[in-house]
Amino acid sequence: MASADTKTLVINAVQRFQQQVPALQQLKLVVGLELRGRGDTQLYRVEGTVADWREAFVHGHAKATGPPEILQLIERVVDRQQERSRTKKASH
Repeated sequence: MASADTKTLVINAVQRFQQQVPALQQLKLVVGLELRGRGDTQLYRVEGTVADWREAFVHGHAKATGPPEILQLIERVVDRQQERSRTKKASH
């Protein structure tokens, strides 16, 4: 996979995440991605649904750094958005 492809995947994942949690679009978020290899060429696929991000954080595959109040704000906004999504699905 060319580096341009990886860059496009990362951009798409971040945009998808922001679309799923519209309240975060108002914040200026900087998302960093660190990919580590073992001396050989590895291909990566990045997916950015809220559920994927949450699972990655729960299992330690992703971590966030920054001011604690901003991290807590993001967590609360994501939790509320997921709750709204569950409510919408249950009512349909």
